Amino acid sequence: MMTSNRSLKDQKRRGLLINEDAARFAVFITVAILPAIAANFTSLPPEIRHAQLYSFWGFIQQLLGSLQFGLLAAYMLSQGGLLPKDARIVARDIPIYQQVLAGVGIWFGYYLFFDFWSVLASLAHIKSPSLAWFRSTTPDQEALNAVFSFVNGISEEVMRVYLLTQIQRFGAGRKATVVAAAVLISSYHVYQGWFTAIAFLLANLFLNRYYLSTRSLLSLFIWHALADFSHSTTSLPGWELVSALVNGTIGAAAVYLFSLIGVKL
Repeated sequence: MMTSNRSLKDQKRRGLLINEDAARFAVFITVAILPAIAANFTSLPPEIRHAQLYSFWGFIQQLLGSLQFGLLAAYMLSQGGLLPKDARIVARDIPIYQQVLAGVGIWFGYYLFFDFWSVLASLAHIKSPSLAWFRSTTPDQEALNAVFSFVNGISEEVMRVYLLTQIQRFGAGRKATVVAAAVLISSYHVYQGWFTAIAFLLANLFLNRYYLSTRSLLSLFIWHALADFSHSTTSLPGWELVSALVNGTIGAAAVYLFSLIGVKL
């Protein structure tokens, strides 16, 4: 009789654990896809989106919209016992200046990669949706962009940490975690076109591996803020020099690759 009672209790306990795992997974999926829904499902014309983005209340709405996902991810991490013990903005075993330089270096590589990707799109005659509505045209708009880039960079990277952490908690291996999180994060940028989304997927595969290897949120904050700002700015002093350096690097790399395979220019 006692054996049957124990088995009944074990079955109830197992059922409870299964229900908890299912609920945890459902919450994870909900949190993971909310940014994709918010970013990709809009029917406003580009000119209206531009006016809305750079109006006072429109900017506040965009800022809070980005901030809420970062806060939600941070809250979910804290509920799982990760913060503040295990998640560190600055990796302890890497000097801060190296993490800062790494963030700038990742941004430069990202800029280089997307410049190359845009060349591929042009050669393949692939047209992506215009992002002109997102680009600033006045100094006041540049200032708003700087604030938004900083906040959005933090929010999206905290979300990255949540996705990577939670997927690992579900028992996924390192490679599966990197790929699954990259797919989810890239889905937030489908509104920029499928070809661009593929580029984001490739970039996020690297970024996910980088974070799991270093645990440096500082580097990711820096590259993301610079990346968002560089995508939206058109009049930053010295930006033409940065663009020239990037394009020059691409040209030099192309010449070097051609020399390796014996192609004479």
